[in-house]
Amino acid sequence: MDGEIYSMARKKSAAFRKRPKARANLGEAYDATGAANPPMKFARLITMKVRKGLRSKFTKTFASEVASTSIGLKGLRRLYLFKPIAKGGEFVVLSLWDSETDAKAYAKSSRYRAYNAKLAPFLKREAQVRELKIKLHKVGVSVRRS
Repeated sequence: MDGEIYSMARKKSAAFRKRPKARANLGEAYDATGAANPPMKFARLITMKVRKGLRSKFTKTFASEVASTSIGLKGLRRLYLFKPIAKGGEFVVLSLWDSETDAKAYAKSSRYRAYNAKLAPFLKREAQVRELKIKLHKVGVSVRRS
């Protein structure tokens, strides 16, 4: 088994070495095989203050009721849930989108309202939403094998 994992890591590493050189266009992205992906252009940053004693249940509910069903949303590329390290901190959700149009359509959808209804019992106050345009997106190689 370990040999298979090492072999897969070596193949992946070779794919990174063979990928095209970075191009001049900001925001251009490549997947692990070196294939070009259109850049993400829009982000939603949501902060949520979770009630004391409900952090674990909130995380499980977010994973099972929100993240697991949002994968197929039109234009959604990435979804992250950040847990606070400090006591009393806020959870942060970062979603990266192909376009502002896709993100705004989602924010007006019945699915978004349903997600909010599922998470509302865990929150001290209404979630705070910020919308951002992505100006630069770079992905580094986190593991290199020689």
